[in-house]
Amino acid sequence: MTERIGLVLNIFDNETAEVMTNKQSACSGCHDTRSCKSCLSGSDKVVAVVQNDACACPGDVVEIQHKTNALMGGAGLFYILPVFGLILAAFMGGAMAAGWGMDESVGALLAGLAGLVISLISVMWFTRTDYGRLHLVPRIVRIVKNESDNRSKGKCCSATNKNQTR
Repeated sequence: MTERIGLVLNIFDNETAEVMTNKQSACSGCHDTRSCKSCLSGSDKVVAVVQNDACACPGDVVEIQHKTNALMGGAGLFYILPVFGLILAAFMGGAMAAGWGMDESVGALLAGLAGLVISLISVMWFTRTDYGRLHLVPRIVRIVKNESDNRSKGKCCSATNKNQTR
């Protein structure tokens, strides 16, 4: 489970919040500075939309958790499914190209592109389902420091929110 501390920038009606955190290197333990260029994106801050389970308001410092199985499931969904769709459709297109009256390579290319597009559309659809939102998106689990005056004005969440923690 990965945990980060972030600052809430904005909240949305669908119980999500925009949070800014410090960028953590994917290779923070690696010392290969000669060939690795993964950390050259230019900024040390990351802004992400997360589930606002703790009822945080803009200005609050919060703790964000992302479960390991959600991280691995998301990686499989976003990377493996499109590649699998591309390869499977390319093989099927190559095998069926003669029936379509075209060259095997052209059939594999066209079917592979179609498989890639279909799998990417499937990924986009799945991430917008309730299951995808509940299981793949990081969550605010705790308000570390309450810095907002919006809470007293009732602009963030209702007082009856059972998940609110301080």
